Amino acid sequence: AHKNTGSLGHTMDDHFFTPESRYFYGHRHVVISRHPCYNPLNFHGHEFFELIYVWRGDCDHYINQEKIKLQQGDFCILPPHLIHAVYTENEQSVIINILIRKPTFYYTFTNLLSEFDELSSFFRFALLEEKNDSYLMFRCGEDAVLQHMVQQMYEEYFQDEAYAAPILDHYIMIFFGLLLRRHHQDILFFENARMEKEVPVSEILSFISEHLQDISLDMLA
Repeated sequence: AHKNTGSLGHTMDDHFFTPESRYFYGHRHVVISRHPCYNPLNFHGHEFFELIYVWRGDCDHYINQEKIKLQQGDFCILPPHLIHAVYTENEQSVIINILIRKPTFYYTFTNLLSEFDELSSFFRFALLEEKNDSYLMFRCGEDAVLQHMVQQMYEEYFQDEAYAAPILDHYIMIFFGLLLRRHHQDILFFENARMEKEVPVSEILSFISEHLQDISLDMLA
């Protein structure tokens, strides 16, 4: 089977939503690629989850043609059906796309988030309800541990040796576990097409934890 190592770009007039069958085959639940520099700006959506990790450099991320600059260490979790595009002119940038089938993503987060009661509720609301106008971003900075994990996943994927598929599934779970352990305080929630709401999730969760005895919806609002 052929692996597409390029971008996921599709014009709105072509394939508006990319089906799982375009990228996933056999027992493969995870697909990894590097986003090329100067790749044309093509807006697209897909039936699966996409993770964008800026391993090095920077890039522009467009949601419904609104732009946000991503820097080294930024990590985005995009739900199915979100329309977006990625572009970079920085030839030193290394932008990694990780595609995950919905059942695999759900299974991974269900297991991990049992230990994060507050985060569990938030992830289910933000990602698992198929809201197509929101996504999560972690500002991880120069986290060498996460950078090394992504490099290991990338190499495992392209070496494509025996048992690569289950190994990648476990790598994804370990990566998410480390991400939550090391950066649960660095989550940002972007909502709606014009991204007018950049919600500091960690501050909200801290407020809830500190006021569990007397909190109300009015207070939280």
